[in-house]
Amino acid sequence: MTDDNQEQAEADRPPQETVSFTFDRMTVARFRETFPYARWSDRLQAWTVPGKTARKRIDRWLATEADRRKPYEEERGRDAFEFEPILSPYLQVFDGGFRIRTPYSRTVVDELRQVPFARWNGDDKVWEIPFASYDDLQHRWETI
Repeated sequence: MTDDNQEQAEADRPPQETVSFTFDRMTVARFRETFPYARWSDRLQAWTVPGKTARKRIDRWLATEADRRKPYEEERGRDAFEFEPILSPYLQVFDGGFRIRTPYSRTVVDELRQVPFARWNGDDKVWEIPFASYDDLQHRWETI
């Protein structure tokens, strides 16, 4: 493709914006409901949202997602853990919450995916869960 053809193809492409956020099934479901024409790009490792007003709509959605988290959830999760800790060699506490490193089990993965804001950290090969999700983690810990 010549430079002129490539420039023309880019000019003909509808405007779009990208957004990425931590994977959480519920968050993705809300995102897909709000942006039904959004598509995941493996190359960009981000969602692409078409439209001239996509950036404004994305920013508005991100703001509402930030508001979903109550201001003191992190502190409540820390306090709950200190009051009634989960004692396990598989669970570590770090600045952002908890890290869980277990042998692979489909059941464990399915349970961890149900914990809000849980995400897989592929670099360290651990599940990371914020303090705000401690109650959910505690309820599922026996199965995990």
